[in-house]
Amino acid sequence: MDTVYGTNALADLDLYSTIVEHRSKYNSIKGIDYSLHKPPTASFIPGKNIIRKWEQDYKAMQESMIYGDSIPFSKLITRMKVLEDRIRSL
Repeated sequence: MDTVYGTNALADLDLYSTIVEHRSKYNSIKGIDYSLHKPPTASFIPGKNIIRKWEQDYKAMQESMIYGDSIPFSKLITRMKVLEDRIRSL
């Protein structure tokens, strides 16, 4: 999100809307309300009960799937919050 490509993508509301629309039509996931993916209501950081499971999963991924350095889980969530805030400000 901090590259030129990420910055450009986050400045393009039409691109964001196209991606959400495409996902809802062609790659939708049952139970997901894509109308809530509009920038003001976009939310992808789970509540406390789910985030613990995410952290456990991330630790398992660090041990067996992520080679080399990886950021701590808390920093990953902080970065996701920054991204969420940027999307909400589109």
